[in-house]
Amino acid sequence: MPSTTSSTVFVKQTVDLIRIFDDDINCCVLQRAPSTELSWFVYKLNLSINVQKIIDCQEPLLPQIHASLPSELLQLSASQYFVEELYTTLEMYSLLLGPQQMGMRLVTLNYAMCPGFHIDKVGVRLVCTYRGATTEWLENADVDRSKLGLIAKGVSDEASGIIQHSSAIHSMTPYDIGLLKGEAWLKQDGTSNCGNGIVHRSPQVQINDGLRLLLTLDAFG
Repeated sequence: MPSTTSSTVFVKQTVDLIRIFDDDINCCVLQRAPSTELSWFVYKLNLSINVQKIIDCQEPLLPQIHASLPSELLQLSASQYFVEELYTTLEMYSLLLGPQQMGMRLVTLNYAMCPGFHIDKVGVRLVCTYRGATTEWLENADVDRSKLGLIAKGVSDEASGIIQHSSAIHSMTPYDIGLLKGEAWLKQDGTSNCGNGIVHRSPQVQINDGLRLLLTLDAFG
């Protein structure tokens, strides 16, 4: 059976994302439902998007978001709801972590970008899937970290032994905001989170699923 000791917390209010600062929490998920307008815009969106932009948190966010997005997207009806969503999410992440800069990535995908379970050398990464399959992760107690990287040698996660229980794989729901703690995070006592970063992977994307629309944010400085 999967472990009952959880390093994940699910919250309903934005203010409760502060739980990611708890040393025993590796993943904090804000569960939310989109507005009808935002949901409809994302559902109808049919563009190939590959935005990778450094956002200056000392400058107004909204003009930087507008400058980052493809003009074809901004010209679509009801695009203001998506711009507002991005602004709210970037502002929340900036206020929570207080970085000087953020790395914003907004992409459409028809493949698994990181198909194997792995850890990232980051502080706290924000992930939000607006459409399609969502990020998957394992609880600390349900993973054999010594097996990380075997997928690069042609051994699948399911066969490598990295997954301790078949039911141990967790995933978010579209529009959920997930904060994933990485190896570069510093705990409250100043010690490193190295060896404890959350183990996660991109989902497998089926051909008939259509495009996956993914936002990630990384804090710098």
